[in-house]
Amino acid sequence: MADEQTEIKWSRPTEEMLAKLDSSILQKYKLSMRDIMSNPAEYSTKPGINETITAMEQEVDKYFSEVMATHAEEQKALDSEIKRIEEIYNKLDSLIETKSKELNVPYINPMGISRETTNEETVIIYEYDDEIAALVGKLIQSSVYIADISSEYNGHPIGYWFFSGPKGRAISISPPESSLIEIQNSHDEINAALNSARSLF
Repeated sequence: MADEQTEIKWSRPTEEMLAKLDSSILQKYKLSMRDIMSNPAEYSTKPGINETITAMEQEVDKYFSEVMATHAEEQKALDSEIKRIEEIYNKLDSLIETKSKELNVPYINPMGISRETTNEETVIIYEYDDEIAALVGKLIQSSVYIADISSEYNGHPIGYWFFSGPKGRAISISPPESSLIEIQNSHDEINAALNSARSLF
C-alpha cells in the first residue's frame, strides 16, 4: 500500500519537536508515530492500533506540557497580551456585525478563503480607536461580504478580517510574538495528524 502514503509537510518547529517525540515513542512502542501519521493504511489491520494511537496522544500531550512548563514567565506575559488582543477582537467583531447588518452585507465565518493575496491590502492594528472604527465602516460599505478568518491561541481569537470587493482588503490585529504560539501550533499539528490517522481505522 505504498501508493497510499502521504507526505506531511510539517512546519520547521514541528519537525524539530516531532524528531524528538518519534525517537522516544519508537523506543517505547516499537512503532514510528511519524509513519503511522503519513501511512496509516499500513497499520489498519494491526491489533490494538487504536489503543496505541491513544497512548501516543497521551505521550504527545505529556511532552508538550513539560515543554510549556519551562516557559512559565513567558506564559504569563503571553496570557496578558492575548487578553488585550481578545478585547480588541470583541470590539471589532461587534462593530462589523452591527454595521454589516445595517448595510445588508453578509458577515461569514468560513473554514477558509481562496483569494489572490498579491494585490491585497492588509492593515495591521495594535489598538482600537475611533479612526479604526471609521475605517471599518468604510470597508464594509464597499464590500461584497466580510469574512472572519481569525486564528486562535488556546481558544482565544487573534483577529483577522477579509473585506471582499473590487480590491481585497484585510484588517489584522498584530499577533503577539512568542515561542509559545509556535509550540502550541506544533502540538495542534501533531494531534490533528494523529486524529486523521485514527479516522481511517
